[in-house]
Amino acid sequence: MDSSSTIANSNSEELVGKWLVSENHKNSFSKDESKLFFGLKPYPILQDTTLLDEEIVKVEVWSYEDERLHTQQKIEKENDLEKSFTTVYHINDQKIVIIGNSEIPETTIGNEGYSNFHLGMNNQPYLKSISWDGFPIKHDVYLINDRSGKSELVAKKINATPRLSPGAKYVYWYDQKDSAWFAFSFNSKIT
Repeated sequence: MDSSSTIANSNSEELVGKWLVSENHKNSFSKDESKLFFGLKPYPILQDTTLLDEEIVKVEVWSYEDERLHTQQKIEKENDLEKSFTTVYHINDQKIVIIGNSEIPETTIGNEGYSNFHLGMNNQPYLKSISWDGFPIKHDVYLINDRSGKSELVAKKINATPRLSPGAKYVYWYDQKDSAWFAFSFNSKIT
């Protein structure tokens, strides 16, 4: 008989005061239904509601040292507020593992969830260089284990957008700067 149960909410021991379950993440099950993928977002900084409207200072502050241009920040503000980090719930073990985080904000689930390895990417250190270098954006690439949550750096500052092979055994990319294809094997750990 099928039944429902709560696996995580704002009162869950590992989430209290740090994480909230995201309503904006596209939840999914692995193909074999042994895992549930959902999103967590950082606990928001709450606004002081005791102030009157006329007491609130409305100022926009920006700097030439910002990662993104001020106009880009305004356009992407809504997306930033909806950002969540991929998390996996292992149904048989009743274990939650956060596989995305602020250091690895982009994740791709491997082999329809069958694989325990997933692709992680971070372009944040290189956002400032978009103004000079253009696209594609450089990335740091990670291999993430969804059993332990541990990540391993695969490649740093690649000038490409990496992808997972269909069976989630390789990460591959085309580097325009080198005019060459690269692949990283999960088993041999060789590029």
